Amino acid sequence: MTVTSPLEKDSKNTAVDSFTGERFVPGINDVKLSMEHYQRYYSVLPLVRHKTVLDAACGEGYGTALLALSAAHVIGID
Repeated sequence: MTVTSPLEKDSKNTAVDSFTGERFVPGINDVKLSMEHYQRYYSVLPLVRHKTVLDAACGEGYGTALLALSAAHVIGID
C-alpha cells in the first residue's frame, strides 16, 4: 500500500506545500523517517508501563496507540 501526504495535492488536484516529514503518517514509503518516529515511542514503552501518559503533539495518533500497549491510560492531544 502506498500512502501519499495529504499535503501534496488539494481537492482540486492543485499542488500545495510539499511533505516535510514534520507530521509522520504511518505507511509513507520512507524507511528512515519511519524508524526515526517509531523508535521514539518504542524506546519509552518500558518507562510508561502501568502509568497514565499524556502524549502532547501526538499528530496522527500512531504513537499514542503504541503507548497504549504498555501504559494504563494514554491521552493524546495535538
